[in-house]
Amino acid sequence: MFHTASKQYTTEKSASEREIVFSVKHLYKSFNAVQVLRDISFDITAGQTIALVGPSGVGKSVLFRCILGLSSVDSGDIVFKGNPVLYSKYNTPGSFFKEMGVVFQHSALFDGMSVRENVAFGFPPHLMSLVDQSLDQVEFPSCHRNAYPSTLSGGMRRRVSIARAIVRRPKILFLDEPTAGLDPVASHHISFLIHQIQTAFKVTCVTITHDILRLPLLAEHILFLSDQQLVWQGNIQKFLSSCLGEIHSFVQFGTQQSLSSYPVGTVDNLSTRHEDMNVETARA
Repeated sequence: MFHTASKQYTTEKSASEREIVFSVKHLYKSFNAVQVLRDISFDITAGQTIALVGPSGVGKSVLFRCILGLSSVDSGDIVFKGNPVLYSKYNTPGSFFKEMGVVFQHSALFDGMSVRENVAFGFPPHLMSLVDQSLDQVEFPSCHRNAYPSTLSGGMRRRVSIARAIVRRPKILFLDEPTAGLDPVASHHISFLIHQIQTAFKVTCVTITHDILRLPLLAEHILFLSDQQLVWQGNIQKFLSSCLGEIHSFVQFGTQQSLSSYPVGTVDNLSTRHEDMNVETARA
């Protein structure tokens, strides 16, 4: 389905040389005087894949909502391509919204619309051919495109959500727990699909996830949140091999949780697929 070059970060400019397309600067957020985000700052470069990870309750989802404008911030700046993204009832960040795609945790599909209608929602009629192209790219069967979301499995609903997010060919893609609620095999398929899409379109991806086992498919760079702060950031290899107490414990616990959910006999097979993919990437 995808005819692409190898993973971008192994063949092109280093992260420090790429264009910064998105920044969060000194962001603070509180609810009823309870601080939930403290001085969050990071940059995202063109084509980069980033995962926001950390224990439950540290503010990952709140940060996601703030970035998307679904929740206001107390102070700080959100910058897209050098321009502030201003969220208020009088000022909507039109250019940012036009260039981003979003995959919500529970797919957020319209129950009264068919698969094709969900993907096409708000899309210009003269570009409707892209709807089926997007469904092809997420490998959604053509025979079920007039079906309604309630008749689909969780994995199929997630594919529809991804198709809707990429139909406008966004420059930056935000994904909130894309494997949440899926069985292990479906989680692997969805993660690998996201990896293929990122490689095919070289779209910048920001993913919130608790899925340690599939992190190598989802991100090259990790932001680790703890105690409402960004306490560590670095590449995926350093994160997974870190000896720092909190990170090491988080990785070990998350890996054990993921492995325990697999049926007997499937872990080695999926691990081999990961290893094969990593070897091919390293050779590029």
